[in-house]
Amino acid sequence: MPAVETQTSLKKLVDFLSTQPETAHLTEEQVTADATREELGIGSLAVILLVNNYIQANAPGVMIDPAWVPRLNDVAGIMSVLDEIDQSAS
Repeated sequence: MPAVETQTSLKKLVDFLSTQPETAHLTEEQVTADATREELGIGSLAVILLVNNYIQANAPGVMIDPAWVPRLNDVAGIMSVLDEIDQSAS
């Protein structure tokens, strides 16, 4: 992913996380492309709920894809899933 796209995806993720009760405390400095969800204190169920909340807010009708689960262990993977959701919604 080119640097500009990464920055855009990262900003989108940080903005979304700030709206969620479990992740509102996270700062832009903490949420980096190479951070893991464990380093951010996001559990495995919580990340699925975050993806579901993102879908409800931005892409109603898109279904969670089980193939995404292995990609949800780090910020780069989470960004790629959210980008895929956005593409599916357009």
